[in-house]
Amino acid sequence: MAAAVPLAELFATPLVSLNRSRRDVIEISSTAELSDAFSTLAENSITSAPVKDAETGKYVGFIDVRDLTSFLVHFGAHIDEGNFMVADVCAAGAGSVLDNVTVSYLARRNPFKGVKADATIGDAVKLITTAKVKRVAVVNDDGQAEHIISLSDMILFFATHITAFPESFINATANAMFGKDVENVLCVKATQTVLEALTIMDDHKITGIAIIDDDSGAIVSNISGKDLRKFIKNPTYQQLHMPVVEMIKALRQASQVDIATPAIVVYPTTLVHMIVKKLAATKVHRVYIVESESHFAPIGVVTQTSIIKKVATFLPADDA
Repeated sequence: MAAAVPLAELFATPLVSLNRSRRDVIEISSTAELSDAFSTLAENSITSAPVKDAETGKYVGFIDVRDLTSFLVHFGAHIDEGNFMVADVCAAGAGSVLDNVTVSYLARRNPFKGVKADATIGDAVKLITTAKVKRVAVVNDDGQAEHIISLSDMILFFATHITAFPESFINATANAMFGKDVENVLCVKATQTVLEALTIMDDHKITGIAIIDDDSGAIVSNISGKDLRKFIKNPTYQQLHMPVVEMIKALRQASQVDIATPAIVVYPTTLVHMIVKKLAATKVHRVYIVESESHFAPIGVVTQTSIIKKVATFLPADDA
């Protein structure tokens, strides 16, 4: 754990220091076919990418793996048996879900917000909470994106420097800080189909949902943006209509990844600093608050965004 530093100094940290991968920013042209755009996300193991207008050279927004959910929902409700590629999904959806849908149309739903190279962590926190964006682009003097800072990057940074925050925050319990919010915990039963789960996610415009046991109501797994990214590589009729928990098991076994239930749950008494560290260590976008260690029924959810919103309350007065 890094030594504690004053909060003002923490928020003044250069934003570019959070870019751990240092790989080139992957961009998508506004003239790209939808199938090519989504395939680019899957092939590069990313959940989103900036879209640049081919004529103006300016960024339109971000194309996100969640944008394909609407197409999968429509596609699954109208296909017969068979194996289908991303191009098939896009071809079916483009003519029926939305008229003349394009990469640019979808990207405009996910705003591109750029900051200069001298932007700070505090600038990013303010932008995320006020503009309601999921990622911040660091651009050069020509407006070209050189770094994309995600919420996961931010969470890892704050987890590393968690001792900089007041004890009243980091030692508060999940129940005290986030409360019980059962009504807003979106769930799908383990035996419901993948298509039913995707429909709920599409209706609520989210990329993650808890999977619960049909009888006990205990959380047994979840669907994440990473799962969607893997799923779109080759969706089939059989997969769309199989029990959602079986599809998740198959996806994670194929990629040799196993996110066990304890990795995505916390308890009402779990302290905030432990929640932040769990989000950082597992790289999941949300953890669920469950009733107790003996009953895993979800009663609340803590997302990366909800953590950033709490962090924003500690911004210096002139930045808040």
